[in-house]
Amino acid sequence: MRYPYSRSFSGGLQASAFLVAQAGGLKGYFDEPGLTTRCTVILSGACSMRIRGRTHHFQARDLVLAPTSAETFTFENSADFSALELHVPQGILDQMNIAPPVGLRSRFLGCREPGLQTARQLLGYLRATSSSPATAGSPHVLVGYGLAITTLGYAFSEDGQDHRSKGVDKTATGLEAARQVLLERFDKVPTIPQLAALCGLSPTRFKELFRQQFGCTPSQWQRQIR
Repeated sequence: MRYPYSRSFSGGLQASAFLVAQAGGLKGYFDEPGLTTRCTVILSGACSMRIRGRTHHFQARDLVLAPTSAETFTFENSADFSALELHVPQGILDQMNIAPPVGLRSRFLGCREPGLQTARQLLGYLRATSSSPATAGSPHVLVGYGLAITTLGYAFSEDGQDHRSKGVDKTATGLEAARQVLLERFDKVPTIPQLAALCGLSPTRFKELFRQQFGCTPSQWQRQIR
């Protein structure tokens, strides 16, 4: 599964897109130097990636920031999977005075978040211009570069970090409520999506935060209580 749509821009910035109709998987190797950051927005479907002995699960509207280095990985995607990916050289982040991510960072995007809308626009741009020549000064290339930089800006936006900080207490309260539900509902165990909805989180993010908060998965917690 190579990038069916891809475009390189000034400064080494590259925008690529996946659109896959059927479920599948692959094994690969990152051949980039350790000076590149990948910014990925999952637009539809879900996927799993195993790297450095750890498996990461993502779903539609997850935004992922991660540094890359030369290493192997395995990847699996669901049917009707699509994603936008930006390959960002360190020089661009330096120009913007942005620190690269330390390890993998992910967050769930709201339906109306501008970063999600811009990512969708950029995917549409890549599809529409896939057969066009990449002339550096042509207007359509400038449009694509603007969409890529804007998407990157929203991905690193301090507004998103501030929003998460303001929601810490609300999230903690939701996680505690989910834990209490697990304590009380032995007759009919709620599903992960149901518990996640209680917290206002995606299932993927809920499982991640539940483990961070209580040191185990929801199912492990209920088994311990039993």
